[in-house]
Amino acid sequence: MASIVDQHDKFYQEVQQFAENNTSKHKYLYTRDKLNELISKVKNAIEALKKSDQDRHLLKKYDVIEVSDIEKDAESVESERELNDSGSTSTTIEVVSEEVETPIIRARKHALSGQQIQADVLTKNTKQKLSELAVGDNVIIPIPQYDRAPTDPRNIQGVVVVEVGNFDHCVGTIAGNLSVVLSRNQVESSCVSSLSVTQIPDLQLSLREAVKKNSRTGGQGFLYCKCKGGCNNSKCKCKKTECIV
Repeated sequence: MASIVDQHDKFYQEVQQFAENNTSKHKYLYTRDKLNELISKVKNAIEALKKSDQDRHLLKKYDVIEVSDIEKDAESVESERELNDSGSTSTTIEVVSEEVETPIIRARKHALSGQQIQADVLTKNTKQKLSELAVGDNVIIPIPQYDRAPTDPRNIQGVVVVEVGNFDHCVGTIAGNLSVVLSRNQVESSCVSSLSVTQIPDLQLSLREAVKKNSRTGGQGFLYCKCKGGCNNSKCKCKKTECIV
């Protein structure tokens, strides 16, 4: 009987010493009443149909598990695991599974899995609908309305210069190489091969700049000239921008 009392005293001394020496920010020591109260709050939060902010906070931080018909708080079990790893000889501490999933963590993993499945389906459908492009293939690049003038064409001819990835390409135009990488769904394959890679100037420019170089009216936006003298001097916007010669 004396040896059992000595073991209990030794155990409580080691717990006290561990609490004093532990510098972890997750250092918590609970009395039995406080632990039972915390477990009751977590269980009520799990069973609540309409969860409050406090319930969500408890579910994010704690979970309740059963070990041999004994309910324990997950964070308290973690503290017991640290105490057991510190060298305690007591056999009253039980080490449970390394990872405890809360309902929020399970929901996040389920959502991530669903997003990955949806992304795989979209990629598969894209590969089936669109053919692959190789370097030298001519493509048609749609021009957004905000990058062209009302009188400019709606498309511009291009050629694949570099394959960046499976469905990403660097495209060049007669005015130069586009500074952005275009994905496969942003271009259309052209049956007319009127442009080759050797015809592309060594120049980086945006799509709007490429359209402007091939525009007959100066590209995006119209210049309104108020000149009444026949546009003969550089004060006229038309003469200054070389829209007329």
